[in-house]
Amino acid sequence: MKILTRTYETFWSCAVFLAFSIQVAVIVALVRVDYGFSATGMGSLTKEITWTVSLFSIVPLLHVILFPELLDDLPETRQSAGNPSRRMTEPKAGDRSPVRFAMFLACWVVSIYPFVTGMLTKFGPSQIGSGPSSVISTDDFNNIDSVCWKGIHQISSSEDMTMTSFRMLTWITITLLTTGQIVLSGVQKHHSDSTLVRFLDRSAERKKWWYANVREIMLVILPILSISQMWTYIRLQTIQFQVSAVNNNNDSDSQWTFGQVVTVKMFIPVCVDLAYWIRAPE
Repeated sequence: MKILTRTYETFWSCAVFLAFSIQVAVIVALVRVDYGFSATGMGSLTKEITWTVSLFSIVPLLHVILFPELLDDLPETRQSAGNPSRRMTEPKAGDRSPVRFAMFLACWVVSIYPFVTGMLTKFGPSQIGSGPSSVISTDDFNNIDSVCWKGIHQISSSEDMTMTSFRMLTWITITLLTTGQIVLSGVQKHHSDSTLVRFLDRSAERKKWWYANVREIMLVILPILSISQMWTYIRLQTIQFQVSAVNNNNDSDSQWTFGQVVTVKMFIPVCVDLAYWIRAPE
């Protein structure tokens, strides 16, 4: 168990830095398109994949935020893990959960822009049609669309709705959990005698069913959200590769470049740490 805990801690540390780097890269790519600097290599499918990767990189980090005891070795910290108010008001030496939450918070903050720009693109005013702000008519767009998608199985309207719905649900879930943790931490720190803190203390001590099960429910919800984003990514990238094959284009997204190599190298410490703890004496 100690080996898994130590290795997972190293994995999470690498993953959170990778997630932050991905968010920054996503923002840079989207800003170039949204503000008209350059749209080279950023088709509609690539933008969809960009939004998906932004979310998919954050969801796995939530487990440590909701279950900080997973990475805690201190007996005192493990005993207070079931009571978040006691955990925050009585910090133990060596408890890194506040630092981990701050790192996760940085990732969440920079993920706001990709989500907002994605929703504006999906539900904002369209430039296709016959309105005064339109740049192309519906008939002309349909003609171009039929030529571009010739011989390719397009994403159905139900698939597109499912992808968008899960994207919204995933980000809303992340946001609610994050903002809830921020509010709770502030109340616990500055108003430790408030009604909310006393209510949580009583619920934890009496082992209320909702208090005991709410985090376990999230253990089911979070993997579902992760799987939905993985399915979206695979589905979109499969179509992207088909489009490139039909049009005889060399898709750079399918090639190993600097970014892919750096991503793999970031997780080398996980393997090194695992090997160390396997061979380390008890």
